[in-house]
Amino acid sequence: MNEKIYQYIQSRYYRSPDVLLGLDYTMSIDMWSLGCILVELHTGEPLFAGQNEVGQMMKIIEVLGMPPRLLLEKSRRWHVFFERTVDRTYVPKVSLSNGSFSSHIETGLLR
Repeated sequence: MNEKIYQYIQSRYYRSPDVLLGLDYTMSIDMWSLGCILVELHTGEPLFAGQNEVGQMMKIIEVLGMPPRLLLEKSRRWHVFFERTVDRTYVPKVSLSNGSFSSHIETGLLR
């Protein structure tokens, strides 16, 4: 199927990690958006309320943990959000809002 992949798609609060990372996407991004909207309808607050794309990715990581390495290796935009260490580990470029990245590793929140 030769469908056009758009660079800007989905409102920020409902944007899927696939889109943020510049991966090819399917209709599954609509299910992601629907899930985010349902949580917001239930709680009255957006689930992932980032101020920009980087903030959006950090909010997603806070709740769901790091994206799988395989996705990051396929990503065209990993460098926007992450640094890659010598051993090919991906580390967020900015600290998470409820503590530093290293504190999340120590407490096991990003495993």
